[in-house]
Amino acid sequence: RVSGSEGADLIDWMWSLSYFYEFTNRRSLAEETFNQCLDACIKMYGKSHEKTIMLMDMKADILASDGLFDAAFQLLDEAINTSQATFGPFHPRTLTSLCTLSFFYRKQGNYSMSEKVLVECVAVSELHLGKQHPVTLDAMNHLSILRLLQGHLAESDILSREVFSLKRKVYGDFHIESIFAGFNLAASLREQGKYSEAEPIIFDCLAKCESTMGGTSRMTATIEMGIQTDILINGGKLTDAGELLNKNLADCQAHFGATHPLVLDLQSSLGHLYFMQGNLLEAEVVLLNCLSERQKVLGETHPSNFRDSLMLAKVLMQGKKMNAEDILKQCLVGCKIKMGHSHPFTI
Repeated sequence: RVSGSEGADLIDWMWSLSYFYEFTNRRSLAEETFNQCLDACIKMYGKSHEKTIMLMDMKADILASDGLFDAAFQLLDEAINTSQATFGPFHPRTLTSLCTLSFFYRKQGNYSMSEKVLVECVAVSELHLGKQHPVTLDAMNHLSILRLLQGHLAESDILSREVFSLKRKVYGDFHIESIFAGFNLAASLREQGKYSEAEPIIFDCLAKCESTMGGTSRMTATIEMGIQTDILINGGKLTDAGELLNKNLADCQAHFGATHPLVLDLQSSLGHLYFMQGNLLEAEVVLLNCLSERQKVLGETHPSNFRDSLMLAKVLMQGKKMNAEDILKQCLVGCKIKMGHSHPFTI
């Protein structure tokens, strides 16, 4: 039974406990505790309470992270409609859920729908909440990532720098929001080839992550992935990259499962590493498996598939295999349709 102040405290305690389990690699316990927390919140407050809507939003995010987009969209749609009916269209809770919706579209590779939702969310948040409000900063952060994926590097650079500066001002240097903003800025810099500027930012983020959340958190794993894929490999530090990649891959597989998008990203990086080392057979096997699993999880037209296909084609060309040209042609057609003729990846 859940009621009164003790019930409210219990819900908060269960919520905190689920996060503790998540950050200490006990994901099944985290999901079980979170589901109990959501059920208790619905019983105590009802579905129209702000805390319930927030937990529904978070549950949808968990489902999307597991690749269960249909269930995630359904739950998030309920949260958005309830929030709009209860609090109105300009309330931070409503705008946060809309920002999450844009994120789901982006994860599916539907950049046009993500942009449509997100541009409006940024404008409305800044107008009604102010530029330094957490919801506005989150929306700006999502937009900077979207612009990077769309190939608008200059705009991404400006936005990510602004968000990083504002989040440090609002939250402080060691807050998870500031750390994440630093990682996104580094990702933008790496995409522009500014490795010397990106490297100290990433290692600083990693050090702060490990000091505040420990070495096994999802954030730490994500940042380590950025280090080994874009700095160590491209900098020719293949031995260091291999050691970090294998450690990170094992941790993420234990934490998320074999077909989680983050794990597939790491497997793609492993294929890239094998290619750089001249191990073409190993690279081909890893990339073929990664591409097959990614198509099952994210769909055949997701932009991540094009990156894997291009790397696979490079491997096959080095091995003088005839089907490399066919893969490149399919990749080019998909890029033009999904990402546009002027996207840097298409070019």
